[in-house]
Amino acid sequence: MGDMAYQCPVDTLLSFQLRYIRTCQSCGVESMRDEVNTMLSLDLVVQGSIRDSLQLFFTESNVEFRCECCEGRVSTLRCHFHTLPQVLILHLKRFCPLTLTKQHQAVTLDPILDLRTLGERIEDVLRTPPPTRVSSIGGETGTETLEGEGHYTLINVLSHIGSDTTSGHYMADCEEQPGQWVTYSDHCVSVKAEEAVLKDRERMAYILFYIKKVTHAGVQCHTE
Repeated sequence: MGDMAYQCPVDTLLSFQLRYIRTCQSCGVESMRDEVNTMLSLDLVVQGSIRDSLQLFFTESNVEFRCECCEGRVSTLRCHFHTLPQVLILHLKRFCPLTLTKQHQAVTLDPILDLRTLGERIEDVLRTPPPTRVSSIGGETGTETLEGEGHYTLINVLSHIGSDTTSGHYMADCEEQPGQWVTYSDHCVSVKAEEAVLKDRERMAYILFYIKKVTHAGVQCHTE
């Protein structure tokens, strides 16, 4: 490696930060903390989509917490993305932690996700202008608008076929090119249209991989 600095691929590709904000219901004092993650585990929403499961994850909730300022006992807790990964991994909670049985509930697989306002209050979004940063793509530097960072495209679906955690079969569907996917099931490999994959995997999708689309010089592209 010589003098080259090592960068862990997990950190550079998968890691992101969630910012948790706790607000006292009595005095309004806020406190926050940042938490590093490499994936999100989502509950299934009845007749819902991946977007609905994300909305549920980021829904504001009430928690018991003693406020150091006013001794109040009830606070609200919300979180949002503070940083975003190059590749977003979403794990669907299909297995019951107590019985280890599987939920075969259908979930609409969104081919594109917009994460920009998840967990943020609309007044905060309107008040805060989209930041920018300097980036390099193809050896050329330019300004990358973080407003476009929240757009993700589905590129891989890992599915489980079976009734519980002790049995079954795993298979993967990967995007080969726009609109065309390849299904890998042990030694069997087949080509499918994206629409067929999204429909066929609604009841068995287990882990989803989304890649970030970055706006650069007015052009949207996948990050590599």
